[in-house]
Amino acid sequence: MTPWNGNGYTQAPAEPFVTVLHFDYPRPPIAANDRTHWAHKARLTKQVRIKTAELAKRIPELGRIRVSLVWVVKDKRRRDGGENITPTLKPMIDGLVDAGIVEDDTQEQVTRDMPLIEYRPGAVAHMELRIEEIR
Repeated sequence: MTPWNGNGYTQAPAEPFVTVLHFDYPRPPIAANDRTHWAHKARLTKQVRIKTAELAKRIPELGRIRVSLVWVVKDKRRRDGGENITPTLKPMIDGLVDAGIVEDDTQEQVTRDMPLIEYRPGAVAHMELRIEEIR
């Protein structure tokens, strides 16, 4: 039902906010199968978190969100599934909190979809973080 706005007519509810942040990472900066030194991983984690916060600063504060990470690849080489790139998703979500989009990254405020690897012929390899408001 469309809500009454008090002016003699009804107003359709606004659509939920949806945006996609684009990262120029040709491969996930942090992956579950990486065997790097903890200090190197910590630096990468900080960089991803800061980059996400910078890209997200134009996004308004949202109460609850759904996030989806997609690694766009340009070839059909065999790769591990999306669970291998979930370590990149965590600092991205932390960056959204840093940008003030949500108050915290609890499951009540942030719903996470399993990351995907998507083949797009002719595309430049990159990563996309889709942010959708949940009402």
